[in-house]
Amino acid sequence: MPSQINLDDLCPLVHPYNWSLYRVPLRRVDDDHYVYFGNGLSRIYTAESLPDCIKHKLTMILASSDVRLYKDDDRSFGVHALMANCGSPEMHDIGWRASDTFFVVVITREDLDSLVGEVLDKEEQE
Repeated sequence: MPSQINLDDLCPLVHPYNWSLYRVPLRRVDDDHYVYFGNGLSRIYTAESLPDCIKHKLTMILASSDVRLYKDDDRSFGVHALMANCGSPEMHDIGWRASDTFFVVVITREDLDSLVGEVLDKEEQE
């Protein structure tokens, strides 16, 4: 049975306590890492090409011992369950694993803009 999550619904959400941070959905399937930016934009990375701002956080998430995973085909597993940290409060600013394949990585707005392809210093562009 496929995941209950509609991939078109996945997009970064502002962190509930720190508005300079964003919760970014990620799905890992084999060696491919799908990072979802909303509005139909996603990027696919391998373990080697994964940006450092995500790679470091994902390493910490995978090393975390407090993991309560949904099954990808669980009917109660949806976008709200994915984006809510139901695990360790220490991971709230790092990220968490929500299921066998879905993760949330918390990154800065600057890193998010860079991954999407925004110009970081708009004055230099002019």
